[in-house]
Amino acid sequence: MRRILFLFLLFSISVSAQKIDRKVFYEFNENVDFRIYNMSKSRTTSRNHLTYIAKKGQRYISMTLELRNNSSETQIVDFRDFYLLDANSKLNELEMVIKAMKLSANPKQFEQKIKPNKKIKVGIEFKYPISKEEIIKTIVIDGRKIELELKS
Repeated sequence: MRRILFLFLLFSISVSAQKIDRKVFYEFNENVDFRIYNMSKSRTTSRNHLTYIAKKGQRYISMTLELRNNSSETQIVDFRDFYLLDANSKLNELEMVIKAMKLSANPKQFEQKIKPNKKIKVGIEFKYPISKEEIIKTIVIDGRKIELELKS
C-alpha cells in the first residue's frame, strides 16, 4: 500500500513542471535580460482571496523570473506586454506580477524597478489555464516572439 501511495505521489509531482534550461538568458529589452528560474503548472490558484480550479486537463502556469539590469542606470521593466503563446497561437496575458521576497498589497504591479547592474526575481502567473499536456515553447514580449530552450 505504501509503495502505491509513493508511486502516485511521485507521478503527480513529476507532471506538474516543465523543464526549462535555467542557464539561458533571454532579452527583455535592450538593457534588461531575464531567465526562467522556475516554472510550474497547477490545477488551482488563489486570486483576490478566492480559489480558482482549472477544468479537468487544464493547468494554471506560473513562473519565477530572474531579471538582470545590464546598464548603469535604473531600469523600469513593464510586464503589460508579456504573454505566453499557447499551442493554438493565442496570447495568454499575465494576471499577476509579484516581486519575489517582498510582501506586496498590489499583485498587479506590472512595472518593476531594477537598480543598475543588479538582479531581481519576480513571480508571474498567467491569466488562463492551458492544457496540462502542452509544452510551453514561446513567450511574447512587445510583439517579439522568444523561443524557450527546453532541457532534454
